[in-house]
Amino acid sequence: MCKLQKPFPSFNRMIPAIYAFWNAVKGGSDTTTKLMDDCVLRVPKSHLNAESAACNRVIMITFVLCHRLFQIFSANPELNYPSLHNYRAAASTRTTFHLSLLQCYQIFRSELQTSDDDPEPGATMQRPETNAQNRRTQPSRQRVDGVVPEQTTFGATLPMNTPKKIGSMVRRGHAPDEIQKMVHECTGIPLKAHPHKERRCTHCKKGKTAWYCAGCKRWFCMQRRYTRNNPKKIELYSHLVNGEVMTFQKSCYQFAHEAAWGRFGRPETDTLVVSP
Repeated sequence: MCKLQKPFPSFNRMIPAIYAFWNAVKGGSDTTTKLMDDCVLRVPKSHLNAESAACNRVIMITFVLCHRLFQIFSANPELNYPSLHNYRAAASTRTTFHLSLLQCYQIFRSELQTSDDDPEPGATMQRPETNAQNRRTQPSRQRVDGVVPEQTTFGATLPMNTPKKIGSMVRRGHAPDEIQKMVHECTGIPLKAHPHKERRCTHCKKGKTAWYCAGCKRWFCMQRRYTRNNPKKIELYSHLVNGEVMTFQKSCYQFAHEAAWGRFGRPETDTLVVSP
């Protein structure tokens, strides 16, 4: 380094000699990984699983093979390269992995257009129904923590439109049999509104809450607070947890689903306490 001309060049690519020797004689597995990581094909989180990640990796390995073939067929026919390092440098200069991916894209697109324009005699081509065109022209849907919100399908379904005043209809006995069954057999599927939007609680008719039950389609308080403006007492109960008796607070959500839950498996020491 003392013999180098001043000022010194950038040392970002300076590595020990033993590392440089290993890079020259090792196989191409690390290079393949570097190529795939630089041009990674990302799967949406809503569709990401072990199978999709594995298929994604296999497809990228196939494209790396095509990239190497592009470099071989575009090389000098006489292969008069002074060394393997010189050949690799020349190949990387001719085409990069990103350019090879674009070239594969053009090939696939032209083949697809040819197959659509010139179908075989007697053959009928059916395109799968997709909303790809709409996704390209319309803005992407808003994501929450990387996931596109979907309408819940695990809640109860009714043969009619969901009434707005289910609680009052059930209390007065005016609700149809389907709604009566839905409310009395619901064990609770709690969901919280996003963005935060509060509605009046169906049970206490006083507090406002953002928690909604997808099973019986009603809004319930998940916590009852004692204040001067709300003199209603809070009901507590004890429950055996990991061998220890603990006290919990009953909320409107619990009051509404307690009958469907049955007893809580309370120990003999369980008692109900009314606390101000």
